[in-house]
Amino acid sequence: ELSNDESITSDKIDEAKLAYKNSIEEEENLRTILPGIRVVAPNGPASQSDEEVAAAKQFLGVDLRAGKEEQQSNETGPMSGGAVILLGLVGLSQIFLLYILSFDPMATPTGSLYP
Repeated sequence: ELSNDESITSDKIDEAKLAYKNSIEEEENLRTILPGIRVVAPNGPASQSDEEVAAAKQFLGVDLRAGKEEQQSNETGPMSGGAVILLGLVGLSQIFLLYILSFDPMATPTGSLYP
């Protein structure tokens, strides 16, 4: 509700848009437990009413339902550099263990070290 003695300026409108955008982003961030793991609630962006989706699209230029689909498609992208290095180290350690454990410790040695 507007009071008659106060005028609405473009600064106040921009502040309201920013606060609205921040609240939507904060809600989405709070729904993410770990990267790629999200809590799906019945009142999430995918199940919001058409009025809420239209308001976000009108004021922020963001389609809440399309934004969620784009975010899911980005989560299935290529692995980060750290993940590739870690995966490589695990693979190399498995190959090393396969080589070491392929020898029978009870077998008699056949080398020249033992008489």
